[in-house]
Amino acid sequence: MLNAQYLPHVLYSLALTSLGIHLLNQRKDAETVRARVAAQLSVLGSAAERLRAGEHIPARELDRLLKLARSQREAQEEDRRNAEGLRWGEALLGRRRDEAAVRRTEELDRRDIERGKCLHLRVLSCASPTLLVARKEVEATG
Repeated sequence: MLNAQYLPHVLYSLALTSLGIHLLNQRKDAETVRARVAAQLSVLGSAAERLRAGEHIPARELDRLLKLARSQREAQEEDRRNAEGLRWGEALLGRRRDEAAVRRTEELDRRDIERGKCLHLRVLSCASPTLLVARKEVEATG
């Protein structure tokens, strides 16, 4: 049983640990943002220099470069949306799996096994015991 005299120390330790983890996450996020911005500046800067030099950049390549720079921003917004929707229960216990999606995936995997199209490593990574049994049956007949 926890002695009452140690309770303040436990709370201080918990607060310091929480603060340390928060600051570490903030530092990692800042490094990631700096790297993304540097990559965007590099891509857009090289395209701008080529255009200033009078070099013709095909529209397809220019669209690809702009998409490269834009996709980082969209990925960052998606990460932010995913992080906002995370609750403590999900953080500790994991997210609930959509049962319909799990059944659909298992059915597609079973069909692939029946057709012989499922890769060996993909089958080994499947967590469903029915798929492993189906794999053994396919190997036995093949």
